Amino acid sequence: MSILLFHGVPGSFKTTWAVYEGLIPAWKAGKRIITNVRGLTQERCIAMLGETGAEVINETSETEEGLKQWQRFFHHAPKEVLFIIDEVQTLYPTTIGKRDWAKFDYTGTEDWRPRGVLEAFQKHRHLNWDFYFTSQDMRQIHLDIRMIIEGCWRHTNQGTVGVSGYVLREYHTPSHPRVVTRKEMVSAKSVGKVAWPLYDSTATGQTSDTIVNASIFKSIKLWILFILIAGGLIYVVNGILTWSSRHEKNNSDSAENSTRPAEVSGHDATSLNKSGGSSVAYSKARVVLPLRPYEGYNFYVLGGYAVLGGTLEYIDDKGLKKTIVKKQIKAKFLLYSDDLHSNLTIDYEDLYNVGYRFQIDGRCAMRLYFGGVEKENFIQHIACYQEIEPDKAKPPLMSNVNFPSFGATK
Repeated sequence: MSILLFHGVPGSFKTTWAVYEGLIPAWKAGKRIITNVRGLTQERCIAMLGETGAEVINETSETEEGLKQWQRFFHHAPKEVLFIIDEVQTLYPTTIGKRDWAKFDYTGTEDWRPRGVLEAFQKHRHLNWDFYFTSQDMRQIHLDIRMIIEGCWRHTNQGTVGVSGYVLREYHTPSHPRVVTRKEMVSAKSVGKVAWPLYDSTATGQTSDTIVNASIFKSIKLWILFILIAGGLIYVVNGILTWSSRHEKNNSDSAENSTRPAEVSGHDATSLNKSGGSSVAYSKARVVLPLRPYEGYNFYVLGGYAVLGGTLEYIDDKGLKKTIVKKQIKAKFLLYSDDLHSNLTIDYEDLYNVGYRFQIDGRCAMRLYFGGVEKENFIQHIACYQEIEPDKAKPPLMSNVNFPSFGATK
């Protein structure tokens, strides 16, 4: 058993929902319904909903006599009734004084009937009475009646903002009308197909949806809001694209710089002594990595080598390519640079580990490859030189040095 209020401005589908949520379930359940809704009659319900054994009693409240009957409904209403009262503020307005309630009291002989209006609403559960109220303004309902309402639905026709056929429903308590506990946007047309034929929403029987020149697309404030939102999105997207472009450019510059030779300033270059008395130049400026290790150096065979386990390819005196199976060369090389004025010694394994490969051409003569023999990205013919002393000119070729043979070793 409940007391519900549907309130809102005219045309907000208050009566539609009261009929849809109150009368139709009660009719299907075979209950008795008493209402003052214009045109809501027994005949219409049977025609639209079919015979179920339910009963609809329509008593107008638009006449003086009818108004008095409704103000004293508990004098004659039976038990187990659904009351659908349209515009309840006309029955119990705020102008009723404390002494005026007494004129509505019941003075009959039926003991089960409430003695006054407030008692009738307060004890509605004991009598199986349900109340569905509608009102244009709940503030016009007398406070004593308003406070016994259990729940309120505030209706707003969305046709007033350009969304025709929909209603915004907000549920709240009568004591806290500003605190909405439930909100839903629903189609009034879908409900109206069932409820509208059951009653007359106007005295003439002619109806039309609310027509207000208040489309959301004509609101300057909303247009300003849309423009600000669109501008913000454009700004954010442009910032992301700009950052992405700069990030890609920085990565491209880094990749390009990594492929350029090292640039060493003559004023900043300093000699750094390494083990063995050799020296290497370095710069305080940014150094770009060379295309290959030891670029700018000339390679010379500095010392003897031994052929051990591994694989070695070479070309014999007749120009034929041969392979030493499971043998490996062991040699020491001199790296000399005229431009950097430095020299260093390095082992075969160190050069091999950074990508260099070797091929024997003959006694005291080799070919040095970088990037693979097949690609031939870099080829340098190297020969035997005697070891030089630091800070001296480029050493002369030692053609008479007795090195071990570069031929195949058994």
